Formats: sequence, structure tokens, C-alpha cells
Amino acid sequence: MPRLNPNHSKSTELSYELALRNVDPPATVDEKRKLLRGIIAQENSDRSFIEISNPYEFKVNVKELKESIAYITTFLSISQGNSNSDE
Repeated sequence: MPRLNPNHSKSTELSYELALRNVDPPATVDEKRKLLRGIIAQENSDRSFIEISNPYEFKVNVKELKESIAYITTFLSISQGNSNSDE
């Protein structure tokens, strides 16, 4: 399973990951990334304390999920177009 890389996550994704860990997200993306990197490092060093909850309801996050799916779909479409043009 791929590991989460906060450097490649959007603000809403970072806020979601922090909320899963019962941490109030800071205001800026850079602060969120720094905080989440520290938490992940701590989790990786000692997995005995991890307790992840899910404070979100699917209906509340539909907008963010759709935005992420649209972004990924566009990215994949562009990537596939670039790889086809190389042939």
C-alpha cells in the first residue's frame, strides 16, 4: 500500500487526514503539511498508539471527493495522452 505523502496532498486532503487523527488543522497548507509529516513520522516509529477515527460523513464530503476525482481523472487523461504521443 502506498504511503501518504503530505507534500502531494491538497489542503482539503490534509485537513481530512489531520481530522482523522483528531487534530485541528492549521490555517495554511504549509503548516498542515509540516504537522502531518510529523504525525506520520511518529506513527511510523510507534504504531501502538494509533487510533484513527472518522469524524466525517460521506454526504458532507461529496464536493471534495468529486473535486479530487475530477483532478485525478484529468491528470490521468493528460498523462495517457502524453504517453500515446511518444509512440
